[in-house]
Amino acid sequence: MTTKLVLELLESAPLTNAGRAMGAFISCWAGADRKSAMSKVFPILDREIRSELEHGASSIPSLAYSHLHRDDSLHYYQGLLNQLVLSSDILGHRQELISLVKLMVDKCQDRHGYKLTGKLLANALKNLLLTYTLDLRSHHKEQWQDEAFMAESHKHWGQLSEPGTEKLNWHTPSQEEINFAIELIDLFHVTSAARLRDLMNSSTFEGKQLSIELCKSMTMVKAFVVGMVTLVEDDGDSPISKASLGEDTVSVQPMKRIEVGYCLTDANDPRREKIRKIRADTGALLHELMTYFITKREDDVENIKVLVKTARVFLSDHGTDSSNYDSNKKGYEFLKQMYKLPGDKKLYPRVMLCRRASSMHYLRLKTNSFGRAKTDLHDALILDLTELSLSRYTDVRKKAQQALLKSIRCFQGAKNLVIPVLLKALESTNTDNERMKGALFLLAARSLSLPCLRDWRFAPDYVLRLCTAYHADKPSIQALVRKNFLEYIINMTNASFKVLVSSDLSAAVEQLSIVHRLKYDSDTLVRATNKAKNRRLNNIKAYDNLIVSLTEVVQDATLHWRYQTMAMSFIELLMRPEIPCSLDIAKFETKSLLSEMPTVRRIALSSLSIVMVNIKVRTNAQGDPYSLIIRKAANPLRRVVTLPDNVPDDFTWEYLKASVAEINYDSPESSLLNDQVSTGWLVWPKSFKAYLPRSDSFVMPEVDAESRPAFDHLEEFFGQASFWDKLVEFMAQEPVRGERHDAFSSDHARFYKSIFGLWEDKFLDVVQPVMAKLASRVDDKNSQRTAAELIGGLIRGSKHWKKGQLDGMWSWLTPLLKKTFQQCTPDSLVYWERFVKYVCLYRDPRRVLPFITLLFNTPLDPDSTAAFAESKNLFFTRAALVSLSWRVSLLTPSLREDCLKHITHPYKQVREILGHVINELFQSSPHPSYKSVKELLKAEAQTVGQRSRMVESLDEKSSHQIQTLTTSLANWRQERQPSIQGSSNYTNASKTVLAWVFQALSGFKVQATYGVVIPLVPELFHMQDIPDDQDLQQLATLSLLQLARFVYPPSMVPEMVDLFCTILRSSTSWHVRNNVLPVVQIFFYTNLYSMDVQMMVKVMDAVSSMLLDPQIEVRHLAATTLSGIVRCSQRDATRTLIQHFKKLLAEAPLPNRKRNRSGPAKENLPEGYSEALVKRHGGVLGLSSLLEAFPYDVPKWMPEVMVFLAQFFSDPPPISTTVKKVFGDFKRTHQDTWHEDSQRFEPDQLEVLSDMLISPSYYA
Repeated sequence: MTTKLVLELLESAPLTNAGRAMGAFISCWAGADRKSAMSKVFPILDREIRSELEHGASSIPSLAYSHLHRDDSLHYYQGLLNQLVLSSDILGHRQELISLVKLMVDKCQDRHGYKLTGKLLANALKNLLLTYTLDLRSHHKEQWQDEAFMAESHKHWGQLSEPGTEKLNWHTPSQEEINFAIELIDLFHVTSAARLRDLMNSSTFEGKQLSIELCKSMTMVKAFVVGMVTLVEDDGDSPISKASLGEDTVSVQPMKRIEVGYCLTDANDPRREKIRKIRADTGALLHELMTYFITKREDDVENIKVLVKTARVFLSDHGTDSSNYDSNKKGYEFLKQMYKLPGDKKLYPRVMLCRRASSMHYLRLKTNSFGRAKTDLHDALILDLTELSLSRYTDVRKKAQQALLKSIRCFQGAKNLVIPVLLKALESTNTDNERMKGALFLLAARSLSLPCLRDWRFAPDYVLRLCTAYHADKPSIQALVRKNFLEYIINMTNASFKVLVSSDLSAAVEQLSIVHRLKYDSDTLVRATNKAKNRRLNNIKAYDNLIVSLTEVVQDATLHWRYQTMAMSFIELLMRPEIPCSLDIAKFETKSLLSEMPTVRRIALSSLSIVMVNIKVRTNAQGDPYSLIIRKAANPLRRVVTLPDNVPDDFTWEYLKASVAEINYDSPESSLLNDQVSTGWLVWPKSFKAYLPRSDSFVMPEVDAESRPAFDHLEEFFGQASFWDKLVEFMAQEPVRGERHDAFSSDHARFYKSIFGLWEDKFLDVVQPVMAKLASRVDDKNSQRTAAELIGGLIRGSKHWKKGQLDGMWSWLTPLLKKTFQQCTPDSLVYWERFVKYVCLYRDPRRVLPFITLLFNTPLDPDSTAAFAESKNLFFTRAALVSLSWRVSLLTPSLREDCLKHITHPYKQVREILGHVINELFQSSPHPSYKSVKELLKAEAQTVGQRSRMVESLDEKSSHQIQTLTTSLANWRQERQPSIQGSSNYTNASKTVLAWVFQALSGFKVQATYGVVIPLVPELFHMQDIPDDQDLQQLATLSLLQLARFVYPPSMVPEMVDLFCTILRSSTSWHVRNNVLPVVQIFFYTNLYSMDVQMMVKVMDAVSSMLLDPQIEVRHLAATTLSGIVRCSQRDATRTLIQHFKKLLAEAPLPNRKRNRSGPAKENLPEGYSEALVKRHGGVLGLSSLLEAFPYDVPKWMPEVMVFLAQFFSDPPPISTTVKKVFGDFKRTHQDTWHEDSQRFEPDQLEVLSDMLISPSYYA
C-alpha cells in the first residue's frame, strides 16, 4: 500500500521541496527489498530523467550552481536515483543504467546536473564494491521470515542480545559486480581522464568554456576515485620514495596491512594489474592537472577546489571514504549512548550490534590508510597540495590546507617532506604575505607543529623563522605568529638529549630473542646504539647553533620589542642543566634584567633564576649524567633517615620537641632537619629525607667548571650596589596592567632565593641598606611588596647557611621585621601575610625559629583602640600556623590560652581573625602518628562502629578549655544587657566563637572539629535566639546550617542524633525548638546513609512530638520536617504513623463552647479546650504531612486518610486551615494525572473528595 502511494507520487509530479524525504524513503525501501525497489522505481526515474533531458533540462553550461530553479525537476529525479542506486540490486538493470548514465554525461551541462551524475557513478561503485551489512532489522532473517514469530513480534520489541548472536548478512562483492564496476571505469573514468589530458593540451576551448569542460571531466574522475577505494590495496608500481626519511630509511617500515574488504587481491588476476595501472595513471593525471593549474590557471578557483578534493580522496581514503566512516561511527556512538545499560552490561538490541560490526569493519579499512609507504607519485601530489596551501586565493588555500593535513597523516615521512617547504615560506626574503599566512596556519596544526617541537632537524629553523617574522607587518600574519609562538611555548617539553642505556641491554635483548624465538643480530644493536649517539650529537650541535643564533637576534638593536621578548622566551625555554649556560647568555640576561621594558625584565628574571638553578644542579651532580637528565641532584647535606621496625612510643613526642629546639651545630647528626610538614602526621614512613645543619667544618662542592664563566659574571654583577638600587627601583614600580597582579610575587622571591642560596651572605652588606630603605617606606605599598619579596627570598635562600651567617642575618633582620610589622598598613598587609606563608612553607621550624618566636610572642591588648594593629598580628600568626601546622604544636598552648582569654575582644575585625587563629590552634594539636601502616590498618579495623583516632577526641586540657568556655557563655548570657546599651561580653564572645566554628566546619582540617563543635551546639541555638542583634542571629544561622551540612563519621551520628533530640525535648524556648528543626532536617538528609533504623525512628519520634508543641510555628515546621523524613527514608512506617495520629485525634475531642448571652458576643472557652485544640491540630498536621510526603503518587492508604481528614474541615482554625491547605496542595499536584489517580478511589470516596476539591459556587 505504501509503496503504491510512493510510485503514484513519483509518476504524478516532482516534489522538489520533499526531495530529502522521498530519497530517505526510497533508500529504506531498497535496504529492505533490494530487487523490488529497483524493478519498480528505476523505470519511472529512467523515464522521467530522459523526458527532462529531451525537453532541454540542464542544457545551459555553467560552472556555478544556479538559483533560478529551472532544472529542479531533473535534479529531483537524479537525487532519488542516487539514493536508489546506493542501496538496491543494480545488476539486473545493468544495460539500462549504463544507457541512462551515458545520456546524462552527454546532456547535463549545468554544474548541479553533472555533479549528480558523478555522484550516481560513485554510489553505483560503492554499491558494487564495498563490504557492508545488508540489513539493520531488530531480528535476524530467519525470524523475520517466520510467520509465527511475526504474528507475535510485538512481544519482542526492544529485545536485547549479547554480541555474537546477531547473525549478520553481509554484502561482499561478487565477480559479476566487480566486472560491472570495471566496465563502468572503462566506459566513463578512462574516457574522462583522456578528455582531461586533451583539454590541457587543446586550444579549442578557452576561458569560461574551458573551465566548464574541465570541471565536468574532473567531476567524473573524482566520482571514480571516491568509488573505487576498495578495488585494490595500493596505487601501482611506483617505487617507494626515500625522500624525507633521512637517517630512518632502514628502520622505518610500513604499518602491517589488515587484509579486509579489498576486491582484487590475487596477484595473478589481470584485472588487479589493470586497476593498479589505472590508479597510477589517475595519480599521475592529478599531478599533471595540479601543475597545469598552478602554472597556467591559478585563478580558476572552482576547478582547483574540485581537484584538491579529488587529490585528498586519492591520498587519504584508502579502503573507505571518510564520509562512510564518519557516518557509521556517529550512528554507532549515538545508538550506544541510547541503549547504554547500568552496571556495564553488554546487552544491546540487534540494530546496535549490526552497527557495531559495520563500524568495526570500516575502522579496519580506515586503519589501512595510515602508516603507508610513500611513493614518488605520492611525494609529487603532497608537494602539489603544499604549494596550493600557500596560494594567494583564500578559498584555494583553505581547501588545500584541509586536504594536506588529512593526507600527510597517511604516509610515513610526509611531514618531513612538507615542513621544509613551509619553513622556506617564512624566510625574511619572502615578501608574499598570503604565502606566509598559509605556512603559519599549517604550522599551527598539531600534526605539523609536533615535529617542529620534537625534531631538532626542524626546531631551530622554526624558532628562528618565528623570531624574524617581523618583516611581514600585516595584522593577520602577526596574530598567527603570536598564536604559533604561544602554542609552541605551551606544548614544548624540554626533554634531555641523552638516553641512558643499561650496560645489560645487550644481554637482555639476546634473552628476549631466545624466549620469543626472534632472530637476533648483534650488529643491529650496535648500529642502533651508534645511531642514537649520532642523533644526540647532531641534536646538541643544532641546539648550540640555535642558542647562538637567538643570542644574535635578541642583541639586534633594530628588533621590535615583541620579537625580542619572543626570542628571550625561547632562550628561557631551551635552558637545560645538561648543557652549561654560556657567558654570552649570562651577560645578555643580566643586561636585560635592568631594561626599561617590564616584559623584558620579567623574562630576564625568570631566565636568570633558571640559570642559577641549573648551576646548582650541575654543581651538586658532580658530572653524574643521571642527575642531569632527571634535573635533580642530591645536596651533599641531604641524608635519608631510616626508622626502626618498632618505632619507640615516645618517638613522636621527641620529634615534636626537637622541632622547636635550638639546632645543635656541634653535633649535626642529632639535629637533622625535615622540611616536609606532613611526615609522621598520619603514620611514620620507613624512611624520610632530611638535611644536616651546616657546620663550620662542612665544605660544599666547588662550582661546576663549565658553568664557572657565567657564575663569575653573575657574582660580579650581583655584587654591585648600583645593580640593587636600580633593580629595586624597577620592582617597586606600579605593576603594569597585563604583566602581573598587584600581589606578592613568588617568582621575584625565588629569584632572590637563588642568589642568596648560591652566594650565601656575600652580598648581604650591599643588600641590607636596600632592605631597610624599602621597609621604611611605610606608605608606599609597592615598596612594601618589594621588601617582602626580597626579605622572603633572603630567608628562604639561607637554608644551608652556616651558624655564624644565620646568627648575623637574624641579629639585624629580627628588629627590622618587628618594626615593619608594627608599621604595616592595611594596603601592605596582604603582602606581608603572603610573606609569612612563603617563609614558613615546607620549612623545618628550626630554620625560622627566631621568626616564629617573634610572631608567637606578640601579645594581644584588649584595651588598645587600634583594631588593625591588633588584628594584623593575628593575621601573621594564622599564616605561620597554616604553613607549619602540627610541627609547632608544643609552642601553641600559651598562645591558645592568650587567645581564649581575649575572646570577648570589642573589635569585630579582631574577633573574626581571632576565631580563625583559635581554630588553627586547636586543629594543629591532634595527630594520629601511627608507628606504621600496618598498625594504622589494625587500629582502624578494631574501631569499627567506635570513635576512631582519626576522629580524635580532644585532650584533657582542650576539653577543659571548651567546658570553661561554654560555662562562661552561659553566665555571660544571663548577665547580658540589651544591645541598645552597648555590646556585652556575651555578644562579643559569641561572635568570636561563631567565626571559629564556621571556619572549623568549612575547612579541610576536621580532626579537632568534632570535639570542639559538639559541646558548643546548644550555645549556638541560644545565640540564634537573641532578638535584638541581627548580626549575631545571621552568624549563628550560617554556622548551624554549615553544622547541618557537615558529614560526620558513622560512629558520631548517634551522638549528634541524641544531642538534637535532647535540645528539642528539653529546651524551654520555642524559638530554639523552632530553630533546631531545619537543622535536624538538613542533618538527616546529609547523614542518611550513616543511620540505622533505630536512629531514624528516634529522630522521627522527636519530630513527631513537636506536633504537640504549644507554639503553632513549631508545629507547622515539625510537620514539614516529618514529611521530608517520611519521603526520603521511613515509608514503611506510614501505617504506624497513621494509626498513631488517628488515635491522637480520637483522644482529643473538642469540648463544646457556650455563648455568654449577658455580655458581648464572645465565647467562653471551657476547661481543656486549648490543650485539646493543640492535640487535635497536631494529629491533623501529622496526617497532612504524610499526604505531602507523596505529592505525585496515590498510595493505597491515601484515599482512606483523605476521607478521614475531610471530617475536620469544619473544625475551628488552625485545624480547618490546615485541612484546606492539604486538599488544595493535593489538587494542585495531581490535576495533571487525575484521570489515572481517580481510579484509586472508591465512588463514595470520590464523592466526598469532590466536595473538598471543587470550590463552592456563589450561585449554587
